[in-house]
Amino acid sequence: METGLPPPIKYSFSIYGAALQLANSCPAIDEQISFFLNPFLLKRSAAQSNEFHGQIRPFDMAEVTHSLSRASATERYSDDLVEIYSLAEKQWTVDDRWGICEIDLLKHRWRSWVLPNPSLDPIQLTEAAVLWPMAQLLRSRGVEIVPAISIERAGWGALLIAPYPIPGEISRIIRAGYRVIGQRWTALVQQNGRIVLRHIPGLVQSSSGRSIGRRPIWTDLTSDNPWASADLAWCDAVLTIAPGRRSKTIGRVIPAAESQTLLRRAWPIPDLPINRPRLQHPAALLSRDCLCLNLQLSRHEDEFLDLIEFARRRTGSRVQVSINNALRRHTIPSRIAG
Repeated sequence: METGLPPPIKYSFSIYGAALQLANSCPAIDEQISFFLNPFLLKRSAAQSNEFHGQIRPFDMAEVTHSLSRASATERYSDDLVEIYSLAEKQWTVDDRWGICEIDLLKHRWRSWVLPNPSLDPIQLTEAAVLWPMAQLLRSRGVEIVPAISIERAGWGALLIAPYPIPGEISRIIRAGYRVIGQRWTALVQQNGRIVLRHIPGLVQSSSGRSIGRRPIWTDLTSDNPWASADLAWCDAVLTIAPGRRSKTIGRVIPAAESQTLLRRAWPIPDLPINRPRLQHPAALLSRDCLCLNLQLSRHEDEFLDLIEFARRRTGSRVQVSINNALRRHTIPSRIAG
């Protein structure tokens, strides 16, 4: 019943040009929503015809049953953790760890229902109930938000797609002079026919297996080193990391003819609808313009740095258009302007 819900906290955001109205009725994740999206918060906003809408609500059996009543006629996809139901432009994700999300790609809105005692911690819950569905919608406005790391050095940028946390490796390259654009999530925005890596706030998860109770430990690798944080860079290289650790770090340059297939396979977030091949995938631009490497990591962080340096030297001789100049010409929207 609506009368039993706390009044929702309402937010207006502009995320690199995409307008979002968010209403949250789950106070337990207000702090995390502010952490992830506060840089994009608008003090005042006017209604726009093309804005996106999101609702975060406590689990309500009547609402969920009504929403899922059409899901029985859909195509179903599942892995060990999440089930996805797809019917035309309406999508559902069902995750026993936290709840259910309904995404309407046509109407540009989503609703997440959060279980009373989710097993995910507040950071993971916010990612699942807010960032994940938001990413599915914002790509229709040319803003790709992906759970991937991005780094920068002297205008050179790289996207790192890893299936497990790599805080040790990121700390090592920070000590070597690299800066982090996105510690866990990155926005990809197309500009002048290329991909620009844009900042999304985030934290890294400890890779040591340590936890508080059953909850992971999160760290901000840039909190003690403000200079280690960057806002944006052109994407010059994409490094995909294979599962597992080896005795020695090995990297392989992927031929241009194979790189798009590799990037699509390694892409860290599925595209909805699952049953509809995506025509304008960012992998096409990245494979065309970026050096693509596939890595198998060891536990020797210096070897990872060596491969990052190799990628930078390999692509660093390109003629670069200054992003700062582009910002001054207002051809790339600033974070404040959205």
